Amino acid sequence: MKRISFLLIVGVIVMILTGSYAGYQFWQKSKTAGDLQRVEKSLGDYKKALSEYEKKHIVEAVAAKRLVNDLKKNSVQWSAAIERIVETVPQKDDKPIADVLSYSGSANNEISLNVKTVPGSEEPYFDVADLIEAFSKSEYFADPFVPAISSGVDEKGYEILTFLMNVKYRGRIEQTAKSDESKAASITRN
Repeated sequence: MKRISFLLIVGVIVMILTGSYAGYQFWQKSKTAGDLQRVEKSLGDYKKALSEYEKKHIVEAVAAKRLVNDLKKNSVQWSAAIERIVETVPQKDDKPIADVLSYSGSANNEISLNVKTVPGSEEPYFDVADLIEAFSKSEYFADPFVPAISSGVDEKGYEILTFLMNVKYRGRIEQTAKSDESKAASITRN
């Protein structure tokens, strides 16, 4: 009988161990399933936050792109404006009748020119009038205005006039820049 009781004890112990192991496995599986659900919920929350973050940045990027395009559309290429000023100044004997000493431009296409007549001119006041008339007739400028004229004499005794001239730049930059590019392209092709 001792043998049967020993086998019975071993069997009961094995059953208890097997039951405990099965219970432990079941508990681990349910705990893992709960952890997985929490991780999946957290992942969903992160995906949602990432999506909102990307949408926000896309909207900001689109707004920034629009702003850049608006700035490009409304910007003045001052090098072209200065080129137009030099072209507009009338000439006498292949020399300009006045020297533009400085330029000052603003965002609303207004330009202030600091100008002086060239030495040796017989009628510097008429040169100022001719300059105003040239800017008035130009397709690139409008409303030239000279608020005051200062008179001086150079070392040779010639009268020299200095003045500030305000003028509006019409800003036909994009059309002229594109036509200049096409002219350059046609020249390089030939």
